[in-house]
Amino acid sequence: MNAMELLDLECQTWQPKEGDPTKIVGELVAFDEGIGDWGPYPVLTLVEPGATTGWKVFGFGSVLKNEIERQQPRIGDQVGIKYVGLQQPKGKGKPYELFRVVVERVAGSTPPVAASIGLPDGTAAERPVVPDPFGDEPF
Repeated sequence: MNAMELLDLECQTWQPKEGDPTKIVGELVAFDEGIGDWGPYPVLTLVEPGATTGWKVFGFGSVLKNEIERQQPRIGDQVGIKYVGLQQPKGKGKPYELFRVVVERVAGSTPPVAASIGLPDGTAAERPVVPDPFGDEPF
């Protein structure tokens, strides 16, 4: 997808618990990062084959976030995500939302821009320090 197509792309947030499909598959066209109360999380934009709309997938929960980080999807890859449902752990523990993520690598796919959620080689990235353009010192 080129920049103009990305600008015109209409996306909706994927919410499988709210009636959206429990499985989605599409080309990863954007990989962003959000910041929440529990720190950074991945935000994927997927476009299904032949579609003119896309899905935004917010990796808030630890299971989905960990699955995305483990799979290391790259721009251009085919990514499938399935919401399995609420799972009761064996033994003690509270229920959790289970997701599965699969990635089909496409020749020529490019790694996402490094973010604090991790680099393609598995190491953590640091956020760049942006200097104050006015040179003011803090109080």
